[in-house]
Amino acid sequence: MSPGETPAAAPPDLVAALDARRARLGGFAAFLRYFERVGSTNDEAARLAHAGAPHGATVVAAAQERGRGRMGRDWFSPPGSGL
Repeated sequence: MSPGETPAAAPPDLVAALDARRARLGGFAAFLRYFERVGSTNDEAARLAHAGAPHGATVVAAAQERGRGRMGRDWFSPPGSGL
């Protein structure tokens, strides 16, 4: 994580939506790491995987500043513009 990128509590509506679908999700999002802002969710997911995070661990951010899209393209997701 870069300075300023610290995990935060996930928004209640996100938690409620995941909980309502828990049976269908299986292990997906059982371990959720949420950030208000992060450089790259993929980079954070890789760090979690290397640290032994469980299968299905999920990283979500309100804003992503140094993401990478398909074929290595830059990806910028300002606050509130993503899923």
